[in-house]
Amino acid sequence: MSSTSSEPKVKGVETIEKFSKPIIGFVTTALPFVIEWVQKGYDIWVKIPSDVARLIVGIIFCFFGGVYPTLFAAIQAVKAGGFNVLQEAIIDLTEEAQKIMEASKKDDDVD
Repeated sequence: MSSTSSEPKVKGVETIEKFSKPIIGFVTTALPFVIEWVQKGYDIWVKIPSDVARLIVGIIFCFFGGVYPTLFAAIQAVKAGGFNVLQEAIIDLTEEAQKIMEASKKDDDVD
């Protein structure tokens, strides 16, 4: 009886591995590029004049159409909830992810 109950568990684990491995592979491949693009975008964002920044935000709001109220509410919630704390947390997570990826590459090179 124990062998039949463990078979579905093994199949479940195999199914999870089957779907999670490609996802994890994609995330670990894409994450460095996403981090780089976001850093470049932030560097550009900081340098542009505030009028241009408002124009860009306005155009984004304009083209989001039906989700405009949701987008606006989310932005206001982030501002009210502590944007600086969120920004610091994202920076910390980015640095940790970069350290993990570098350590993983070093480990892969050893193997």
